[in-house]
Amino acid sequence: MPKLSTTTSVTTTSEVELSPKLKLLLKAKLEEFAGLRAEKKATKLKEDKIKLEVETLFSDAGEYNALVAGVTVDTSIGPIPLKEVIGGTKKTFQKKLLMTRHKLTVPQVEALYKTTPKADYLSISLPRDPEDKDDDDSE
Repeated sequence: MPKLSTTTSVTTTSEVELSPKLKLLLKAKLEEFAGLRAEKKATKLKEDKIKLEVETLFSDAGEYNALVAGVTVDTSIGPIPLKEVIGGTKKTFQKKLLMTRHKLTVPQVEALYKTTPKADYLSISLPRDPEDKDDDDSE
């Protein structure tokens, strides 16, 4: 009969108290950031609607093939190229298949990877709206 064992893990969290002045300044900046994010989202929705309308215009005119081939429209702000980009294919690397076919070990495969540092950046994660289930707001 197997023996039962108990495992306990301890996590320590430390809270940093911010000064009231810094809290006020951060609150103002983050609210401004949230406003810009909302504007960006609204603009993206408007752009998507206009793109759909442009596709519909080509389709209704019976000239959708011109959109697929690519066309340039002269406007008051200059020439604007339009082209329907058809989704292609995507390749993925199957590490397990390589390892089984060539009898490689995990350390041998990991030795093939080159590690390069990534640039530092500030991540600001705004609270999600309930209707934003599929959107990614942490850019």
